[in-house]
Amino acid sequence: MINEFKLYFYRHKPFLILTAFIFVGCMMQYFILSGENISSVKDVLGVSSEGLIYQNFAADSITFLSLVYFIYCSASSIINDKRNGVFMYSFVKKVPSLKILTYKFTAAYSFVLTSNVYIILFTSIIALSIYGGEKEMIFNAILLLLTKSYTAIFYVSLGILFALLVNNYVFVLSIFFIVEMAKIGVYSVLNKFSFSKFIVLNHIDISYFFDLPSKGIDRGFSFPFTLLIYFVYLLLIVLMAFYTFTRKKGRLI
Repeated sequence: MINEFKLYFYRHKPFLILTAFIFVGCMMQYFILSGENISSVKDVLGVSSEGLIYQNFAADSITFLSLVYFIYCSASSIINDKRNGVFMYSFVKKVPSLKILTYKFTAAYSFVLTSNVYIILFTSIIALSIYGGEKEMIFNAILLLLTKSYTAIFYVSLGILFALLVNNYVFVLSIFFIVEMAKIGVYSVLNKFSFSKFIVLNHIDISYFFDLPSKGIDRGFSFPFTLLIYFVYLLLIVLMAFYTFTRKKGRLI
């Protein structure tokens, strides 16, 4: 698994890419919140700390960019290995399919966590340098790490599954935009139906459960119920990936 994890850094140069995302996200929010704008935001949100507001809004902007990047990297771990004959080598060496894909998922999740630690840490440092420090920013950084990683893990799981199914970067990368649009449709159209509470798209953002300056829409579900639906679907995605990988084993070489 360690070697699989290292490949993310060898192939994708994440610190360079993520640093660029941090720069873009932080600069964008600095100009958006400059002047009287941040005072207006403070009044609307009822939050007194400017640093806390900037920390959250900048992290949100960076997350939008990083999610697409995480999906690409997770899909690349499948598509590149197929094109470069890594799967063929593993099968010849009789490495179990369960072991191969377990390493893929574990490395992808570890990469998401590592990347988000880097993003939240440096975004917080920038927020501190601009607006000064608040004790709440430390706890807020931990919440941001948890909520952003929670969402990203769902997306990279889908990325791995669809990379196994279609072996096409364009289609896999479109997942993020398809899911985001579907979330709006589910909430605005299907929200009145009782079965909508079992649709996972209502449960892939848990930021509204926490007292964050920027947070998603409260859909009226309890936290344990949201976690239950999320992990049931995540398990199904992983099982589907294992099933697909096993069935398509002969076509992956």
